[in-house]
Amino acid sequence: RTHTQHNTHTIVKQINIMLLPPQIENEYLQHKPPLYDDERYEIGKRMISTVILCVFLIPYVTCDVMKKYKVFQNRRNKAAKAQQEKKAVNVDTKVEKKKGKGKKDAKSNGKNTKGKEEEEEVATTIQEEVEVEVPEEEKVYLPWYAMPFLNTVAFLSIVILSLTTSNNSYASRGIFQTPIFTHDECTRLIKAALVTASRNAASLTDVEKRQVRDKGILEGWHSSRHNKYPTTDLSVIDDAFTMKDRLLVEEKLNDRLVPIVERLYGVVPKALHCSDLFIVRYDANDSSLGQTSLDAHTDSSDISFNILLGSAPSDNAINFEGGGTRFYNRAKSKQVYIDIQPPIGNAIIHTGAILHEGLPITSGTRYILVGFLQFQRTNQISGQYTGLSPFASLLSVDWLSLRSLRVVSFGAEKFTIVGNLLRYWNDVYAPHFHVRLVEQGRMASSKEYREEFLKILDGAAQKVREQLERLKLFKSKQSKKKVDDEDDSVSIWFGKNDPRKVKKMEEEEKKRGNTVNYANSEF
Repeated sequence: RTHTQHNTHTIVKQINIMLLPPQIENEYLQHKPPLYDDERYEIGKRMISTVILCVFLIPYVTCDVMKKYKVFQNRRNKAAKAQQEKKAVNVDTKVEKKKGKGKKDAKSNGKNTKGKEEEEEVATTIQEEVEVEVPEEEKVYLPWYAMPFLNTVAFLSIVILSLTTSNNSYASRGIFQTPIFTHDECTRLIKAALVTASRNAASLTDVEKRQVRDKGILEGWHSSRHNKYPTTDLSVIDDAFTMKDRLLVEEKLNDRLVPIVERLYGVVPKALHCSDLFIVRYDANDSSLGQTSLDAHTDSSDISFNILLGSAPSDNAINFEGGGTRFYNRAKSKQVYIDIQPPIGNAIIHTGAILHEGLPITSGTRYILVGFLQFQRTNQISGQYTGLSPFASLLSVDWLSLRSLRVVSFGAEKFTIVGNLLRYWNDVYAPHFHVRLVEQGRMASSKEYREEFLKILDGAAQKVREQLERLKLFKSKQSKKKVDDEDDSVSIWFGKNDPRKVKKMEEEEKKRGNTVNYANSEF
């Protein structure tokens, strides 16, 4: 039983942390990302050591040294003695005055003995009132400015250690390129987008169609989903894509993109949430059919990615020219860093804080799949802690700058300055770099090489799913009840609109004899 419990914990760990398979790490990756767990453990030890050193150890040792060599102690004693002598003179003066007054009162009343006793009693009372306690030799205190100084040193040390983490120096400025989809999968998604656009157009009324034509918008596509930087697009989450298409997108992104993101950014899959997932259309011939480019901008996301799907389906051929993504360095007056034109099926992954733009295409039609990923500390649906590391959130410059900019929407415009300063600091501190995770030469010369890379990722994800099924079976045997997958109601990409949940609801309705369709029919 102990062995079984150990295997159960191992399965849970593998499910929560979908690391890349060893074969991918050793044979395919030409660039090795940092080992986040080991690095965070070492930096965490340094932070704790710094706090112990500045708050406890240094004050204790300093007091011990001061006691041994009587630093500050003689000065304190001399000052106390001088104060005592000064007050002693005042005591003598007051005593003399009281004595003279006592003699006069005694003579006038004829009570000399009683007057003398009163004089002695007054002198004793005044002496007790003005006595100054000399500090004891063993009591040693630090100067008033010592602890604030040490606390400042500890805080600055933690800030410097945080800035040196890979989340700030590596992940925040990295631009990564890797295969995600095959040519056939890209073609299928383009077909699905065209069919979905036709469904959207068919659902419009005559008045809505005239309004769309007057605005010069392609029927069935959206052009106002993003206010500041509009794109001609379709939302994979909200538009009428079939359940089969959504399952394809979810499965391939979960199996291939999520492990790579987890490896590059040190973020567990449960902490990822997709805020937007959409297909963008670029058209060089007619602006009403699609935009030709996109102005320079940053994204309101922790991670952004775009996958080139290609052009209209025609034997996997590239029927467009131009396009791509251009990245800038804001710290150098918008100096162009690099232009990237990935092959079909390849993804460009980067943090949303990097300034970038969509380059214009010169001919044909170009489709890309774009996604925005957010790091969440608590799950938006269940409210449970996701396991997001503080190094990827509270101690990350990009994470803090993005959250400070979001506060502007609540009326706190002053946080815009904070967010922009943090982003500018990152531009100066962490230089850009571009990495092809898979060897470009072999990938370009052999289609099989890329497909083999994707098959290994799919196989590793399938093993995790099989382990999850065994874990559910083990739990059900222990509790003698059927255990459902706890994550069935939560999807990284679709949230509450999880196609797996929709499919499950349809199956339950079929068992009851009902013919309710929760999703669109397949095309």
